[in-house]
Amino acid sequence: MAPRVIHASRDFKPAELTNTAWAFATCDYADGRLLRAISHAARARIGAFSAHDLANTAWAFAHLGVPDRPLCSAVAAAALPRVRSGGEGVGQ
Repeated sequence: MAPRVIHASRDFKPAELTNTAWAFATCDYADGRLLRAISHAARARIGAFSAHDLANTAWAFAHLGVPDRPLCSAVAAAALPRVRSGGEGVGQ
């Protein structure tokens, strides 16, 4: 399944990326190629992620113990304006 996800991830919507990362993380499946593909696709669409998507994506990578500085930076950059604005979009 991972090879199909790697290929298809570039076309996934934000929720699909998040749910995929979450699903593999709950199975403790830390395939480097898969996670790089998810990270790349997520960073390309990070502005469209909901607060829930941001949190679950960050959780998945943290749960797997996979350091991904570019993804962490993108998640933080997308979340920070929401926090500064009083939490708009937080909890969604």
